[in-house]
Amino acid sequence: MNHKTNQKRHIDTIIISVLLTIIIASGLWVLYCISLALTDHYKEQYTFTFTEDDDTFLTTLLHGTAFGKEFTVTEDEFNTFINKKYCKPEQEGKTGIDHIRFYFHENAPTEVYAHAYTWGKSFAIHAKVGFNMNSDSNKLTITLYDARVGELSVSNHILSWLIPQIFSGNEYISVDNNSLTVTAKYSYDIKNTSITMRLNEFIPLEGEIQCRTNSLTGEALHALGDYLSSDEGKQKLKDIYNNAKDKIRSWLEN
Repeated sequence: MNHKTNQKRHIDTIIISVLLTIIIASGLWVLYCISLALTDHYKEQYTFTFTEDDDTFLTTLLHGTAFGKEFTVTEDEFNTFINKKYCKPEQEGKTGIDHIRFYFHENAPTEVYAHAYTWGKSFAIHAKVGFNMNSDSNKLTITLYDARVGELSVSNHILSWLIPQIFSGNEYISVDNNSLTVTAKYSYDIKNTSITMRLNEFIPLEGEIQCRTNSLTGEALHALGDYLSSDEGKQKLKDIYNNAKDKIRSWLEN
């Protein structure tokens, strides 16, 4: 009887020892993963010095829309624009990104480095990027893959959970799994009408992006027609006509 009791105690001790070993090992593995995730070796990659004016990106797009032909936007112009539009300083209790930088390549995937904050922690992210430009809806979708949080590799499944946590409060971005979508069009108000610039093409090259928008020549003519058909426009035409008529009459009388 004592032999069986001792044998049972021995087995129980082994089981408990194995369970404790598994728990301790799991705990150490979790701590190791957290340590890797919070390691930041990417500061030089995601830190961006604003060497361009705030509106340089939009100005370049406007210049390229004269006839709707292809043109290029530099890496610096694009990174300046998205940092000023989409990044916010780290705030306690908030989630978001405070630094982001894209590196464009012609014969290799685009890379992105970012510094994000959530749950009271901040961490660096590196991922490869795929772009999809829908010219019908003017939506630009950015899909992230092969991601690392700090030095920890994360699967697309984890990434599809993490990204909504970071960007859930951003009014400019909609999130679907590991993809971010932004509306790539900008409107400029002119009197009682507006001109809308729509991005129709977005192709990464080495250190720059090949873009094409709608032709603002057509947009401007349409806006001018709307303005001239309005009450204000009709009055303006009438004033121009009367002024011209008075000038011609004065010339004839002289």
